[in-house]
Amino acid sequence: MFQALKEGINRRRHVRRTLDAAGVIQWPDGGSDVPCILEDISLGGARLRLEGPADLPRFFLLIVPTEQIDRACTVAWKDGERVGVRFLAR
Repeated sequence: MFQALKEGINRRRHVRRTLDAAGVIQWPDGGSDVPCILEDISLGGARLRLEGPADLPRFFLLIVPTEQIDRACTVAWKDGERVGVRFLAR
């Protein structure tokens, strides 16, 4: 693994596209929406930036109107204001 990092090898399954698009995280039970910025996206998931640390449900709906995104997601990782999500099967 460390060798891959040294060599700059990308082990991601899907190519990512960098974005800076406003979106919202919708709770499945109708809780308060959480604004976010979609920083990058691939076929399998995305990286989001929140306005601050936030508790998120395990599963939620990501909506990004300018990119016509409306996807069910699960949290893959969290690091402060950034969250990695995996898209669930449609």
